[in-house]
Amino acid sequence: MKFLGVLGLVLLSGCSAVTGMSIGKPPAKVSAQDGPPLRSVDVSAKPMPTPVAEPRIRRGNVSPYRVFGVEYQVMPSPEGYREIGPASWYGRKFHGRLTSSGEPYDMFEFTAAHKTLPIPSYLRVTNLANGEQVIVRVNDRGPFAKNRIIDLSWAAAKRIGYDHLGTARVQLDILTHPDMAASQATTAAGFLQIASVSEPDAAQRLLTQTLASLGLPVAQGRVQSVTIGGDQVYRVQLGPFDSEQSSATRLALAERNINALPVADTAN
Repeated sequence: MKFLGVLGLVLLSGCSAVTGMSIGKPPAKVSAQDGPPLRSVDVSAKPMPTPVAEPRIRRGNVSPYRVFGVEYQVMPSPEGYREIGPASWYGRKFHGRLTSSGEPYDMFEFTAAHKTLPIPSYLRVTNLANGEQVIVRVNDRGPFAKNRIIDLSWAAAKRIGYDHLGTARVQLDILTHPDMAASQATTAAGFLQIASVSEPDAAQRLLTQTLASLGLPVAQGRVQSVTIGGDQVYRVQLGPFDSEQSSATRLALAERNINALPVADTAN
């Protein structure tokens, strides 16, 4: 985010892989100027995120917090939230940098930064100039420029037709409050897969080192052997965890530059 150098001291920015690489690439070096991707990318048919039950991400919901001398309080509940005002967007300058949630910013995904909504939250954003809409997942804090109510990813801004402009007047409508949805969700056990390797000894060493690094017991990890295309593959997995434990562990792994993928508690 545009404020990351300042807010990082407050919110401990620092978790999922950058997922937009299939439709666009960041510049070789971080640009001093923000802007769109270096080549044309069509996001008109890109699926929008579906609101799902997610626990609040601890590091993204520090409250209160201060930026540029102003104190902000994260909403205890965004139920019924609606707001109209100017929206901005951010792009390649911040692509790959960590957001306030701890997830890398991906300019090709439909995400957004908001000053006070819980992280994560889901919004419907309507461009009032043309009626175009996009659903975004809030995973970052900002914008802290005066008179801005939201900062959309480049892809989201392009989807609703203001990527060629600095700002647009938009309407924000909350879709799903993760805490409310989570209260009705099941907490089935699941695992986090941290690697898939070809040698069993290497898999076991990685598992042992990772468990020790996280302070987890030996029983909270496993190596699964599967056959893929005739080759034996060894999957290194941690767990089982409930949803809250899984989120906390993914953040801890991200701090160690390990991208963990949730997987079901199955035999393979």
